[in-house]
Amino acid sequence: FFFQAEDGIRDFCLSRGLGDVYKRQSLDPSQDLLLRTLEEKDKEEKCDVTSITPYTGFNILINILLGTGPYALPIVFAQGGLLLSIGFLTVTGIISYITCTYVRECLSIANALEKVESGSSTPQQSVFSYTKLIEMSNLAEIFLNFPAKAAMSILIGITLYGILGFKLLATSESLSRGISFLIYGDSLKLKDILPFDPDSLMLIIFTAIGLLFCLGEYGDTSLLQDIVGFLRTLCLFLLLAGGVYSILFNGAAPLESLKMADFSQFQNVFGSISFVWVLHQSAPGILVPLRPEKKATLSFASAYLFGYLILLGICTSGVLAFANLTNDCRTTFPCQLQNLYNINFVAIPVIGQILNFYPVFNLSVVPVISITIRNNFLELVKGHQPEQQSREKTTKLEKLISALVTLIPAFILAYLFRDNIGKLLQYTGTISGFTLMLIIPCLLLIYGRKKAAAENLPMSENIHKSPFGHPAILTGLILYGVANCGLQVYYWIQPS
Repeated sequence: FFFQAEDGIRDFCLSRGLGDVYKRQSLDPSQDLLLRTLEEKDKEEKCDVTSITPYTGFNILINILLGTGPYALPIVFAQGGLLLSIGFLTVTGIISYITCTYVRECLSIANALEKVESGSSTPQQSVFSYTKLIEMSNLAEIFLNFPAKAAMSILIGITLYGILGFKLLATSESLSRGISFLIYGDSLKLKDILPFDPDSLMLIIFTAIGLLFCLGEYGDTSLLQDIVGFLRTLCLFLLLAGGVYSILFNGAAPLESLKMADFSQFQNVFGSISFVWVLHQSAPGILVPLRPEKKATLSFASAYLFGYLILLGICTSGVLAFANLTNDCRTTFPCQLQNLYNINFVAIPVIGQILNFYPVFNLSVVPVISITIRNNFLELVKGHQPEQQSREKTTKLEKLISALVTLIPAFILAYLFRDNIGKLLQYTGTISGFTLMLIIPCLLLIYGRKKAAAENLPMSENIHKSPFGHPAILTGLILYGVANCGLQVYYWIQPS
């Protein structure tokens, strides 16, 4: 018989090898050395079905970072102004990367604490090695207490439900437009002739597909992530080339006619751009199976840099190419800048259709986000469990129920905001998303290091220690985050 862990990387199981076999037999003292050697070997071996390569880790990160921004941000850049938007994209991207290193360090500290508590550390393996998936909500419980875990779970839920809702909505609308143009040569013809809303039908279909993927684990999507990562990169360059092509052959909008910084749109710019850089809640699920561990920095740094350059190029070229146009995009190109940027290219033969189906690639991101919400939900309900109990399989019924709890609210959000997709970005990307990206990682690192010091962990040996963990940097980031969240509250309570 051959057995495979049902729970994928969530259980990142230790092998049951010869050490376990010999423990069930009576041994004489001369066999003690052999037993100890075999037991240590067993502790080092992991289930190889759960590992992912640095390239797959890069693709997962790109699929998260660039799953929304390339088609949601160009209109935000036009509304908020190029200088304000580019400045905030740059600053927020740097902050997001810094605080992501905080999450990586916190995960290593939590794994070290688990090993010390269970006595499972070995001389051959660093105590800070990623061997167990510990979600951000559980990090809060380990470093602080259960109320902190509950608050973290709520914060993650609000943010991720908004991300899921947006992706479901954007995908359904783009599918509807693309199919309509393929059949009738008019992206809105289906809306005109059908007795029901085709966007809503596509929303139902895509939600059902997402539900199937939500029943698995991160590691189960490795092939999907690699394929979609390649296709997404191709489409990103087509989006960039489309904007540049329009500038070269149709002319660019004069700079004096464009907004540079419209601070009345600050809330829109703040929420939408913050939304793009929130990936911290999924970082533990990417880090734990990534092997070799020392390549984690390369995967994250390259994904952030690539994502930033692509977003900068697509958004800037999109504004210069289409911001001043007024004609619609039903049958003509170039046309006025759309809320979903890929729809600007729907009238271009072949290439336009490929780009119009770009949001379908969210199929690779939906399971990652859904599994993150599901895992946090299950851990909140079940509570933090000891090492041995945490390896027990989550039943299929539990996965199904938690998957429904994950996707049904996201579907409702998508349906409610189907006529104003930008507002969904603002509401879920402002305070909750920004707090999850900035303030929470800083607090986790502060309390995580206190916990490590109390347990006398050798932090100098931690290869995952953040190079940005100086108290002055932590304090500055927290103050910056609190000030920005306070500004958002001010905008909310101000009369329109």
